[in-house]
Amino acid sequence: REVVLERVSGREESRNVEDFFHQLRVVLADNARKCEAHRVDLHNGGNRALRSILNEMTSYVLNREMALEMITGQLKQLGIGTCAVFLYDNEIVHRINSTWVSPDKAVLALSYDADREPGSPVMPENRRCSLNGLFRHECLQKPVRQTLLVNSLFFMDAQLGLIVCDLDFADPYMYESLFIEISCALKLSDLMAMQAKNQQKLRIAMQELAEYNSKLNAISQTDELTGLLNRRGFLSLAEQNLQLALRMGKKGVLFYADLDGLKAINDRYGHKEGDSAIKLAASILKKTFRNADIIARLGGDEFVVFALDLPEGIVPEILDRLKAYTGSFNGRSGRPFEVSISVGHVTFTAEGKVDIADLLNIADTRLYEQKKGKRGRRESN
Repeated sequence: REVVLERVSGREESRNVEDFFHQLRVVLADNARKCEAHRVDLHNGGNRALRSILNEMTSYVLNREMALEMITGQLKQLGIGTCAVFLYDNEIVHRINSTWVSPDKAVLALSYDADREPGSPVMPENRRCSLNGLFRHECLQKPVRQTLLVNSLFFMDAQLGLIVCDLDFADPYMYESLFIEISCALKLSDLMAMQAKNQQKLRIAMQELAEYNSKLNAISQTDELTGLLNRRGFLSLAEQNLQLALRMGKKGVLFYADLDGLKAINDRYGHKEGDSAIKLAASILKKTFRNADIIARLGGDEFVVFALDLPEGIVPEILDRLKAYTGSFNGRSGRPFEVSISVGHVTFTAEGKVDIADLLNIADTRLYEQKKGKRGRRESN
């Protein structure tokens, strides 16, 4: 301005020069404001795109490939036209003073090209590639000159892979934030996948433990010789069924059975034959009673049967059936002894207080009376 004013003469010409430079200052200031507003818009748009990238990737954290595919729209907003993410099969941890190690191959996890023809395949068939020929990979081949930026994807000291994208000089500072967000999201995806895998292993282990405990519980409640319930198993199951029967107003019968003469069989024929007699008695009881009835061996030669909701007057019929099956077994057992079973029973209703221990005591007393009667009849004969 000063130089121009020195070369003009006259007030009118000076006024024109002043007007020109004033208008020039206005135009330059307006353009500067517009450039700054555009830069702020680019910065804000970049920040929004970066936030969207993080949101998209964390939304699909359980599906790493989908998470990467969902950010392609935001890459375009950031001015990135080409982007490829190559991930290692296993992350590489780099320690201080450790030798830098890089794998020979990586897997293409994202291939983005804003100029890709509609309908063309997004990912090539062969996604595993050599890092030595990285820039010759088909996903990075374009007919125009490109300025590509290669950066490692790190989370802490763990290298996850590489990212390659074209460089936008309009806002080069957003790349660092982009790489950090992608790295964090990928690491989170890996951690979530590992957690899901561990949870699945835990579920399988818990299921196996439950099955093992169930088997142990069955073993602990089962009589090894006969396969019937033992005392523990009977008391647990019978108590549950008794309480259910009382709530539903059902009646039932508890039978207390005893294998006659087991000591004599053991003394005369040996304990192996005594065990056979016990197993025969168990078979006879299982054949006599219903599948729904609870049959157990309390120990030694003692058995018990807990039967709910039996028809009126059927107890004599059950005892006759037991006697018939016993005779049938004795006729074809081929054993040097005969099986004889004494039975005492007690009925109960939903009225009043009913206890398994009390029922067992009453049935045992009646069993003793029956055995005493049998001995009396044998002695009189």
